[in-house]
Amino acid sequence: MSSDEKTKRALLIIEILPLLASTPNFSLKGGTGINYFALDFPRLSTDIDLAFIHILPRDQSIAAI
Repeated sequence: MSSDEKTKRALLIIEILPLLASTPNFSLKGGTGINYFALDFPRLSTDIDLAFIHILPRDQSIAAI
């Protein structure tokens, strides 16, 4: 992946994260979340790992997502 592609991906993630923060059903997790908010370390990949944070029966979870 070129440096330009990495920059575009990072900008897209930064644009999307506030939208996810306004959604109470999900929590950011994983290396990219750590990298953007806690530590600045080089990464080979950037993606958004989300966790659905409510414990509900399966059908209710799917409906909420």
